[in-house]
Amino acid sequence: MLLPIVYYRSMKIVNNPTNDIRFQIVLQRDKNARYSLREGSSVPDAALDSGFESLRRPYERSRLHLAMSPGQYARGGKGLALQYQIFESFLGLTLLCNSEAGIAALYLGDSRDALEHELQSEFHAARLEYSEDSVQRINVMDYLQGKRPERMITVHLLGTSFQQEVWAALASIPYGQSRTYSAVARSIGQPRSVRAVARACATNRVALLIPCHRVVGSDGTLRGYRWGKERKAALLAAESME
Repeated sequence: MLLPIVYYRSMKIVNNPTNDIRFQIVLQRDKNARYSLREGSSVPDAALDSGFESLRRPYERSRLHLAMSPGQYARGGKGLALQYQIFESFLGLTLLCNSEAGIAALYLGDSRDALEHELQSEFHAARLEYSEDSVQRINVMDYLQGKRPERMITVHLLGTSFQQEVWAALASIPYGQSRTYSAVARSIGQPRSVRAVARACATNRVALLIPCHRVVGSDGTLRGYRWGKERKAALLAAESME
């Protein structure tokens, strides 16, 4: 269950510490759109994930530079060893998932079963193991409470280079502010890729640390949020009150 805004405000993220996140970038070059299609993505999804607004350009430009571990992301995390845990946070239940490289997922929800199902669906080929690692949990909770974590928080972003560019742009949005999808597209030098930016926000799997909740429609409406508009509204309201 979503906890009251006042509780979130008492745990606010100070000085926008998202700017201090170190991103784990794994570069894998010489991939193309057909690679994504062979792994089960639809033509529109493969195009948007790579930053194309139309279906023509992926075929005009066959070689894309994708930032992902070789085959892991496209094959459901094959070869990845992931540890996860579920705990209560100020936004309800939180699922924290770690790879050896860093935080691979931070989900929000109301049901343990639903959170585990989401993780298993997204990383269906990975080796998943439940963990009670209190050190990592405390480290993340300290960060979310505005404290400086004892250890650097590393986010293991698994996705195309376009998605990672969008997610890095999201992490630069200051606390208490928001950006439109078109503004984010312009900030990464892709002003015509608004739909692709929206999809990258929707596929962000690291809540709060990559603050996709700070992106709104051109008219100021909330639009969608992977973990529910109620949470998005609560987060934005709490941040704007500071």
